[in-house]
Amino acid sequence: MKVFRKQVRKITVGGTLYLYVVDEQAYDIVLRIYSNQFKSTFAEYIIGWKDSWDIIVYEPGLIASLIEHAVSIGWESDKRNNKIKIENAATLIREIMKRDV
Repeated sequence: MKVFRKQVRKITVGGTLYLYVVDEQAYDIVLRIYSNQFKSTFAEYIIGWKDSWDIIVYEPGLIASLIEHAVSIGWESDKRNNKIKIENAATLIREIMKRDV
């Protein structure tokens, strides 16, 4: 049973405001980063619970790096209905964490 509701958090990266939500589901953690302009535009990273033991999904530095990654692979946060979804993102996140250290 989920005790806490999803909390929307704000982060500014490169002068642009983004909103993000961490949704701790039964089998996965879903990290969804929204454009501040359009709620239909988002980048979604899915991390399996058993793969998340060393990942702190609430870390602002990690969120900023994930936004930069999404933009680098073609996510345009200023376009309506622009969505990307990355399944099994734990490996990608670990690579980003290594790079940022």
